[in-house]
Amino acid sequence: MQQAPTPIPSDADLNTRVYRTTSVTPLIPLSQEVRLAVDTATAAHHLNRRPQTLRTWASNDSGPIRPRRIFGRLAWLVDDIRRLVQGDEVTTTSGRTQPYADPIRYGATNVRRA
Repeated sequence: MQQAPTPIPSDADLNTRVYRTTSVTPLIPLSQEVRLAVDTATAAHHLNRRPQTLRTWASNDSGPIRPRRIFGRLAWLVDDIRRLVQGDEVTTTSGRTQPYADPIRYGATNVRRA
């Protein structure tokens, strides 16, 4: 006996489901960002990484930048993200200095090699 094909959901159905389950925050370009810190998803977008990668950096204390924890949530400093994308020296929240973080290695897409 053959099963009936499952109906293909319309765009309206898909959009309704997405907006019910997630809050959509428009992403602001890093050059126009005025907040001091951003959440993990926004920081991951700017660094061209997955959010889980940043969470791993935070839990292992192993990434090129480190977040601040505010009431148990990760807050990534916008200045640190800007410095990392530009390839400048990054001073972490623990006071350690990361000598030249390679922006290409950490996902910057707008940097050209000399």
